[in-house]
Amino acid sequence: MDPMRRSVRLNRIKELFKGRQKAGFTTAEIARATGVSRRTAQRDLEVLQHEDGFLLDEHHGRYAIPQDERLSPLDLTLQEARAML
Repeated sequence: MDPMRRSVRLNRIKELFKGRQKAGFTTAEIARATGVSRRTAQRDLEVLQHEDGFLLDEHHGRYAIPQDERLSPLDLTLQEARAML
């Protein structure tokens, strides 16, 4: 994968975390998903946490959104979903 621009990469990392509920990611997995080195992935995580305020927990080398920061999936009808727009 070609390296992404930083802003695109940061958004991609946020999408990755929001899509995976529990297991989280290692810096190596983030690096592979964004086409950069592990060190660049680590710097990106630091930017997200300290400059963007994106909350992440690190446990045994895996980063994940803290449990209390996740929203439960909503089971909405089509009409209810449209009303939210």
